[in-house]
Amino acid sequence: MLDYGKPVQVDVLANDTLYGTSRTVGGIRVHAEDKAESFTEDQDLALTNGAAKIAENKVEYTPDKFMDSIDRLDYVVGDADSATDTNAATVSMIPATNVYYEDDFKVADSGNATIEYSGTYSQSVKEGNASDKYQSDENRVYGQDPAYAQQNGFSDGSATSMDQGATATFTFKGTGVDIYTKTDTESPLVGAWIYRETADENGEMVWKAVQSVIVDNKYDVQGEGLYQIPTICFDAEQYGTYKVKIQVMSATSDTAKYYLDGIRIYNPVDPEGKDAEESESAYQLAGEAGPVVTEIREILLGAGALTDESGQANGMVYLDNLEPGEDGTSEISDYEKDAPKHEVYLSEGNAIAFTLKDYTDAQQVYLAAKAPEGTAATLRVTDGTRTKDVTIDSTSEQYFEITPTSRGHVVIENVSAGDTAGLISITKIRTTKMQQSKILTEPEKM
Repeated sequence: MLDYGKPVQVDVLANDTLYGTSRTVGGIRVHAEDKAESFTEDQDLALTNGAAKIAENKVEYTPDKFMDSIDRLDYVVGDADSATDTNAATVSMIPATNVYYEDDFKVADSGNATIEYSGTYSQSVKEGNASDKYQSDENRVYGQDPAYAQQNGFSDGSATSMDQGATATFTFKGTGVDIYTKTDTESPLVGAWIYRETADENGEMVWKAVQSVIVDNKYDVQGEGLYQIPTICFDAEQYGTYKVKIQVMSATSDTAKYYLDGIRIYNPVDPEGKDAEESESAYQLAGEAGPVVTEIREILLGAGALTDESGQANGMVYLDNLEPGEDGTSEISDYEKDAPKHEVYLSEGNAIAFTLKDYTDAQQVYLAAKAPEGTAATLRVTDGTRTKDVTIDSTSEQYFEITPTSRGHVVIENVSAGDTAGLISITKIRTTKMQQSKILTEPEKM
């Protein structure tokens, strides 16, 4: 299962048993029902979404386009020259329900950028530490990987900077996309246009505009900057092929830049296509079937007010850690006007609480968080009848599993302390196996 656009090395021998001989991956081939292809051991194998080869006695797979289907290949244990179908097995490379790609993700065979840039731009702008070359091959929480742990700047240590007038364009298949950037006091306005591929009255495929936004990326704290901020988010009503164009609209100075750091694509496999059954089975095994992704900020705004007339929590509570007499965030309208557009920030002592309606213990819940300033912080979160502390030490968004109370209540608090206490960004919550459930927006006593 691949949830990042990085190469992966799959230890296909881990579940194979061969007694009396040294176990080696002897050859690979494109999987086909007729098994007509021969095995190769010293050449790259071209597949639909990437390429595979044998490396370090493992199958190494490198995606070279935005994955939207399953790549299958056969491998043989032993000598490729004497390989038969009886000692061959198949491995499937399946895109996860959300996949993150770097800003410079390229098509390897042609050298063409999957994200096409124009105007004045510069790739490989360095800030922070580089991530590991490979993503993990373990079937674990989607959107969490050791390769992106302890990042302290741009994801993978680099981004593409874009000057005023520069554009970035890409197409993808799925149900939505998030675009990540760095924000600071000089961040410019950016326009984004999203189009869906649709058949016109003559049956010709054309691009139909579905959404356009202008985003102010500025972060008004002098001398500070926040990394990996999803300032542009698009949630489609249905699966399809989409084109996204971003253009830097205006800049406050000659040094102002828009930094495209990465994108995350949601549900890239066609739910009605030929790969739907196998991918859904894999998602179920991983506890990731039927994902419902909701922005924490939208839960807050959907409540309408922080409390009802009786003072009871109205679906969500946001707590400012302020001294007596200081003004806090008391109105939803204030938060909507002044707060970040797709995240909730928790500084030292801040907390947030909400309720998942119709929650049952058969469901799995995942929370996305990061340390946007690059300073580690400690998050305390509901863990059933108790709480658990989670270290948030990466500027790259990472999902981790949480357990609400039996009534679906969740409390999240930044319990960091001292001068080095870091800011925590809470972005989204993902629930699985709960298509009929929804986030609580109407008043309910907690």
